[in-house]
Amino acid sequence: MRALRFFLLASTVFLCSRSFSQAICGFDYLNQHLRKNAEYVQTLASTEYKIQQEVDNIIRTRAQFQNLNVLPGPAYEIPVVVHVIAPSGNPAGWVNPSDLQIQEAIDRLSADFAATSTRSVGASTPIRFTLAKRTQDCNASTGIVRVSGSGVPGYDENGVVVPGSPHCYRGR
Repeated sequence: MRALRFFLLASTVFLCSRSFSQAICGFDYLNQHLRKNAEYVQTLASTEYKIQQEVDNIIRTRAQFQNLNVLPGPAYEIPVVVHVIAPSGNPAGWVNPSDLQIQEAIDRLSADFAATSTRSVGASTPIRFTLAKRTQDCNASTGIVRVSGSGVPGYDENGVVVPGSPHCYRGR
């Protein structure tokens, strides 16, 4: 009895799979038919040759740009000071970036200029951005300055507003 059930199940699966499959794909059938025409075969070969030439051209162009990314000499280091202006209190929607998030943003900026990030296109620029290690007075610094915006009139409601810039107001 068990062998009979297995045979019936296997037969059903086999017959169902055969009933839903095509003998030949419509594209393949049409392509086989068209390949009997000499003009079609010649046009197809010419088109495939042009496509291959374009692919080779793209590969050569990418290789040329890759060579531009190898620059002799050191990169110029630009110290950056990031100012984080916080509203008074802790209003909803306020995002206070961590030191690590700020460092990661600076690293992404450097990678973009070096053309080493996934978003980069074009040639490398020998510039590297780093968080400043010293203040203007030569005191030690993290390169991140956190200040309260409460001393700026209207900062909590509107942020930093540039005069004559109507789109800066959040409340409207």
